[in-house]
Amino acid sequence: VLPIKALYLGIRRRPNIIFVKVSNSLHFTKNIHKGIGVGSTVTYTCLQIAAFSEAKSVNIVGVDHSFKLKPKDENKEHNIEILEGNDENHFDPNYFKNQLWGLPDLDGSEKAYILAKNYFDSIKIVVTDYTIQGKLKVFQKGDINKIYK
Repeated sequence: VLPIKALYLGIRRRPNIIFVKVSNSLHFTKNIHKGIGVGSTVTYTCLQIAAFSEAKSVNIVGVDHSFKLKPKDENKEHNIEILEGNDENHFDPNYFKNQLWGLPDLDGSEKAYILAKNYFDSIKIVVTDYTIQGKLKVFQKGDINKIYK
């Protein structure tokens, strides 16, 4: 699944790629052919893809739902800025080091997650968050050690 903009980057249509319209809305859909709302986080997009694929269960790993921001970056959700120095917010300090990145909007993300949860609850599919020490409180928590035995 790629945004339509990818066509402008030279990615060609192929049977294994679905191009979708992307909007900055919180709209949650299981019909990604009509477009996807980004909901302030790529995980929200992934949840819509899970709904589209008619997943029987949905598991999340790695949604910390917390960011360390420098005082100059606070209250600047969605701004695109250069991350100066090491990236303290991802698994690798070089992930966005000295590169452009979008400042997080945790409140917006949480609103989006609630919409996703409401959708999956309505079709009786549980979304389980297996993130170790994650701060997100929207989804049921699970112990990752129980699924990797």
